[in-house]
Amino acid sequence: MLVALIAARETKKLTDLQFLKHTEQTLETITSLSKYKGHLYNWYDIKNKEVVGGNYVSSVDSANFTVCLVVLNQYLKELHVNNFKTETAHKYQALIEQCEQILNKIDFSVFFNEDMGLFRIGFNDRTEKSDELFYDLLISEANLISYLAIAMQQVNPNQWFRHGRRLTRGPLDKPLLVSWSGSLFEYLTSLLFLPAPQGSL
Repeated sequence: MLVALIAARETKKLTDLQFLKHTEQTLETITSLSKYKGHLYNWYDIKNKEVVGGNYVSSVDSANFTVCLVVLNQYLKELHVNNFKTETAHKYQALIEQCEQILNKIDFSVFFNEDMGLFRIGFNDRTEKSDELFYDLLISEANLISYLAIAMQQVNPNQWFRHGRRLTRGPLDKPLLVSWSGSLFEYLTSLLFLPAPQGSL
């Protein structure tokens, strides 16, 4: 939704005021929800906002949310600069501060196994147990976790190279990186957010 709001404003489906209103309401709701180490839980009751479904936190879902929040924050900063002398500048500044307050509390190290150098799939704060399953391939949802945790200085940059880069033969006998589950989601989603230098894997 955070990225959809940006797209809606850019394509003139929302006015500036509508964009501000929806963004403000969304960030207020996010701020009001219970969290674990800054991470949203997987499921909430939409009527009373209480956590349901076993207090589970998904590392990849949290990474997807976090990267969208980073994009929104950067977009708001650009709007603030471009509208510095307008009445909306103070509203953009308030939303930027709210985004950064949420971002500053997110700690990806809770999912990180130091010995393996990999991220766990999830964590249940009710039982205080982590999933003992790990993302171990570069082509998976975990590449966003890795990128964010490194950018936020929560893990060593060498972690990026702990992800496997196994190759197989794809269409027309061309080499193809093996993904974690073989879904297009894993191949394409992160490309919305991460740089893909020409000639790189």
